Amino acid sequence: MRTAVMTPRTLSNPRRGQSGLRPAKAERLDNVRALHRWREIARELTTYFAEVDANRQPVSAEEAESIITDALRTSRPAYRPHQ
Repeated sequence: MRTAVMTPRTLSNPRRGQSGLRPAKAERLDNVRALHRWREIARELTTYFAEVDANRQPVSAEEAESIITDALRTSRPAYRPHQ
């Protein structure tokens, strides 16, 4: 048994408004806006983390490992570091 796929192109004009389907052009525009927003957020995060890194105090490798392990244990109580 085949089911007809309802798309804006297969619907007649009066039925398009009732279907709740939007024209593909509007969907593409939404996708472009969302992609633009994600890129903007990525740029802001890159700038933020560059500032954080620039102001970070140097620590030993052991201390850095300890900080990361503590952070992982906070979010994953069963976490065990690799030896």
